Amino acid sequence: DLGVIDRNLVVVHAMLATAREIALLGEGRASVAHSAVECANILARVPDVPAMRAAGITVGLGCDNAVNDMFIVMHSAWLLHTATRGIDAYDAETLDEVDVFAMATSEAARALGLEATRGSLEPGKGADLVVLDGSAAHLGPVQDLVPELVRFGSRAEVKTVMVAGRTVVENGEHASIDLAALRAEAAGIAGRLDSLVTPRRYRPPSGRRRCLCG
Repeated sequence: DLGVIDRNLVVVHAMLATAREIALLGEGRASVAHSAVECANILARVPDVPAMRAAGITVGLGCDNAVNDMFIVMHSAWLLHTATRGIDAYDAETLDEVDVFAMATSEAARALGLEATRGSLEPGKGADLVVLDGSAAHLGPVQDLVPELVRFGSRAEVKTVMVAGRTVVENGEHASIDLAALRAEAAGIAGRLDSLVTPRRYRPPSGRRRCLCG
């Protein structure tokens, strides 16, 4: 009734979403940011992503924090939903590797409203490229590239990264960032924050409380 569930809404996690809430999000063509690693690691809930996608919700993969790279996130999402819904070769309702790769690329761009310029390699879109070294033993022999990347790929294979046509990683090294200086600066900031923030632990929700965001 408030008009907040529409194309501009991105719901984070949504792991406690009921069937009715999923239907409402789908009707409004809202999006969900699915952080697979955090769902398993801290939140201990698995959202019904296959049902969300079937309802018309755009689901993009997210990291939720600064430590998870997208190869780990893709692999975790594939494992989570294969384990909870069935092996994709035998269960058409689960997520296969191609679905997961789309959630990390084109669907993530759509969730953020950037599908016109980002998310896929097409004429007129931004030149955002990741070049991988496919010679690693754990990637070969490659029979189907996308499933191999989702199952076995890692950031160790990343050799070149371009953002809007500008090279930011070359030969596996950052082209414009002094990592040693950046780490030192981050450590200093973290130390100051530790002195200001009270330690806390994540706990599951108690009683009957539910929240749409998870």
